[in-house]
Amino acid sequence: MIEIEIPKDITKYEAKLAGIVTPRQAICVAIAAVAAFGVRALFEMIGVSKKFETFGMMAAVAIPLLFAVWKPYGMKLEEFLETAFVNNVLAPTKRKYISENEFRIDYDKIVKEERHVIGAYNKLYNVKVPHRRINDPKDKPRQKVNKLNPELTGYL
Repeated sequence: MIEIEIPKDITKYEAKLAGIVTPRQAICVAIAAVAAFGVRALFEMIGVSKKFETFGMMAAVAIPLLFAVWKPYGMKLEEFLETAFVNNVLAPTKRKYISENEFRIDYDKIVKEERHVIGAYNKLYNVKVPHRRINDPKDKPRQKVNKLNPELTGYL
């Protein structure tokens, strides 16, 4: 039986620098080493205890090593962070929609204008025109009064 080897997808191929290390991983490890020595020198100048110095060095090394090794969803970490930032912050799927309703009626403003016009009319013609009240809590439904039998008032 003849076997033929099928080539791998070329987009997933990474050129190796030495052994299993890619140039990207080598650069990130170098950055991590510089960061570790920088943090150690800074903490020694300040006079921080060895426990905090070790913790600071580990934190400084962890970030470049994440960029070297971790590939969420098959993307490089900087591509993933950029995509996540754009999709969740700059262009979220659930947008806040705020609009100004230009056709909303402001009844208080209308009533004030009416009262102003009615007051001017009353002064000009010396006549008393009653003001219209809208949604006034003092307004109560009027009851019909039964003149023949006042006991039945309100039941008509």
